Amino acid sequence: MSFWWIGLTLLQMTRNPCKVPTDVRKVRAVEHPLLRSYTDVIVCSVQGHRRLLDFLAGVTKKSGDYDGDTAIVIWTPEIVEHFKNADEKYANEPPDVDECFTSNNEKVGDFQIRTAGMTPLEKTFEVQSYLLRALRDSFEVGHYSTMHDRAVYQLGYSHPESISLAYKFCKVLDGAKNGLKIRKDAYDKDRNAYPASRLSWKETAKSTEEEGRSAACRNEAFARRSTDSPHVKGKFIMDILQSAAKKERDRILARIEDPSLFGRRNNVSDPHLTEPWKTAVEASGKGDPRVVKAMKNDLQKIQHHVEELYQEHKDRRMPIQHEGKSRSFTSLPIEVRQDILRAFSKRFASYPTSADMEVHTDPALIARLRASYAFTYDLQQKASSNSWSRFSWDLAMRDLCLIKANALGPSKTVTTGFYERFKMARR
Repeated sequence: MSFWWIGLTLLQMTRNPCKVPTDVRKVRAVEHPLLRSYTDVIVCSVQGHRRLLDFLAGVTKKSGDYDGDTAIVIWTPEIVEHFKNADEKYANEPPDVDECFTSNNEKVGDFQIRTAGMTPLEKTFEVQSYLLRALRDSFEVGHYSTMHDRAVYQLGYSHPESISLAYKFCKVLDGAKNGLKIRKDAYDKDRNAYPASRLSWKETAKSTEEEGRSAACRNEAFARRSTDSPHVKGKFIMDILQSAAKKERDRILARIEDPSLFGRRNNVSDPHLTEPWKTAVEASGKGDPRVVKAMKNDLQKIQHHVEELYQEHKDRRMPIQHEGKSRSFTSLPIEVRQDILRAFSKRFASYPTSADMEVHTDPALIARLRASYAFTYDLQQKASSNSWSRFSWDLAMRDLCLIKANALGPSKTVTTGFYERFKMARR
């Protein structure tokens, strides 16, 4: 029985951790009639002198497996067309790597014999020692991954030392399953060969300042790209991407700061957000005089409370003493700013309560009116300068968003337990 095999396109396949040059392979995607009903699965051929999956992520015929891990497939022409498969020699583990490990593949029967004379507590310790081995030695996985990163950057992806470190990393990663343990002398030798150094493209903007101070104390310099290694082919790709990302960041930030992009940042009213307060004021002027008086008293309590906090929020812009220095609010550490804003928000929401009100006693209605007046009052205060502030948003963002969502149409409310588990779908 014959089948039609329809060649579709060239693509690249890999999986994490991608450590050696052969971990990415260019292949041709085909369509098999009997496999059309399958989705979210990659079927790979086993024809030829070596299976395709044997190449991915340092997997070798000798010790590798492929137990349902997720593969990465790339079919972007600009990436695939220029890619060339690396020499298959890199898919073979260097012979000296095995010498760096000790093996302990003790079988259950042997374990029972060895522990036969032990007390129950001693046996428990032996079982835990085996089961928790991966947690106990997890730092070695991170160290070998970092050493490999440095070797790739300094010496090149295909340098023998980079390849050796890649295979050591894979063995250390699977050590808990296969009973392998890196020898201390081999580990110490590698650590001495690749002392701590920093890679600029692995540092995030959030942690650069803190990590920079810590690294400076440890005298850690940035790793340097070798100029004489035959395995180094020009600039490192992550340096190129980092440079391009910084240029794009600077371009976008420059556009954001350009007044001509958005025009003047005018103080724009939002009828949805001002409507609750407007409606309450109008309602307070109609009906029984005693009720009208009580309603106006309620609204005045909200007004006085909001206006008092508005002035304090405005004064917040003045220099603040922090750690013996006079600093502006925006220059304070984020934790300090958050504490200040949380304190403001807590005070904002604390008054008036249902017990303080005569007519508007519903807590949800009080919060709604309080937020709406905060937005309205900010508009009034900024009318002459035609600008805006963050006052209402700093103190009542949740209630303002609720007002807006209800005004725009159907909306859904969730509890914190559900909200904290929200996440973007990966595909």
